[in-house]
Amino acid sequence: MCMFLLILAIILASIIGFSAHRASLCTVSAVEEIITTRRAYMLGSFLKAALWVIGVTLILTQIFSKMPAHVDGWDLTPYTIVGGLVFGAGAALNGGCAVSTLTHLGSGNLGKLLTLAGFLLGAMSFGYIKTTGWISSPQPVEALLVQNSSWKNWMLGAVALWMVWEVVRILRVQLKTHKMGNLIAPRYKLSSAAFLIGICNGVLFFAYGIWLHTRLLGDTARFLVLDAPQPDVFLWVLFGSLVLGITLSALQSQRFAFKWRPQKHWIAYFFGGIFMGSGAALIPGGNDVILLSALPSLSLHAVPALISILVGVAAALYALRLIGNEIEHVDCQGDLCKSD
Repeated sequence: MCMFLLILAIILASIIGFSAHRASLCTVSAVEEIITTRRAYMLGSFLKAALWVIGVTLILTQIFSKMPAHVDGWDLTPYTIVGGLVFGAGAALNGGCAVSTLTHLGSGNLGKLLTLAGFLLGAMSFGYIKTTGWISSPQPVEALLVQNSSWKNWMLGAVALWMVWEVVRILRVQLKTHKMGNLIAPRYKLSSAAFLIGICNGVLFFAYGIWLHTRLLGDTARFLVLDAPQPDVFLWVLFGSLVLGITLSALQSQRFAFKWRPQKHWIAYFFGGIFMGSGAALIPGGNDVILLSALPSLSLHAVPALISILVGVAAALYALRLIGNEIEHVDCQGDLCKSD
C-alpha cells in the first residue's frame, strides 16, 4: 500500500508539472495579461485551481472523516503584505514566479538554478535576521478548514455544484471542438489545466499537506540556519516528479532548449530569487503555496498575501519598464494564452 501511494504521488506531481508547462501558467504572466489586455483569464484559472483543491479536500475530508495531513494557518500581519510585495517584485525581476521558474528549468534553462539558489539564500537570510531579534516570526493560527462548523457543509455543496458545472462545461467544449481527451495537445486550455492541477494537488494536499517546492526550500533554509528538523526526503521526491513532468512536456512538445551558457540576465534570476525567498519567509509561503495550499486551507493571510504579490509584480514591472524593459503582451482568448 505504501509503495502504491508513493507511485500515485509521483504520478500526480508529474501531471501537475506537465499541465503547468502545457498551459504556460505564471503569476507574472497573469499580471502582464491584466496590464496589456485588461483581462484576467489566467488569474481566473489560478482561482479555479484553488477551488478544485478546496472541493477535493472537502470531499476527501467527508469520505475519510479526517483532516488533511498538514494544514497551516497564519495570522494576517503587516509582514504578510510586505512579504507579498517583496515576493512579487522578485518574481518580476526573475521573469517568472515559483511555478514558472520550474517550467523554465524543466525546459532546459539552467539559469533558473540561480533563482532557486537565490531563493534559498533569501530564506536563510530571513532565518538569520530572526535569530537577532530584529524581526519576529509569522505566528500560526488555526485555519478555518480545520474548525468544526456547519458552514463547511454549505461550502462543500456550493463548490460541488460548481465542480459539476465546470466539468460539464469543459466536456461540452471538448466535444464541440472534437478534441476529446487530447492529453498531448501542444497547449492546454486554462480550464483544463486548472482542473488537472486542482484535482491532483487536492489529493496530494489531503494526503501529504503542503508539499510544494517553496516549502521545501523554506524548510531547508530553516534546517541550515535555525537547526530545525531536516526536510522530509519525500518532499525531494515530489519536487523531482514535478520537474520530471515539466521536462516530459517540454520534450514531447519540442519546446525543450538546453541553455547552460551564463548570460547577463542570469544575474536578475539570482537577485529575483533572493527577493522571492525573503518574501516567502515573511508571508509565509510563495505564490504556489498561497494558491494551492493556503487558500484551500482558508487561512486568514491567503487572500491579502495573494493581492500583495500581484501588486508587487505590477509595481516591479512598471519600474523595470522605466529602465527599458518592455512588459510582455499576454493575450488569453478562447481559454488559451499566447505571448509576444
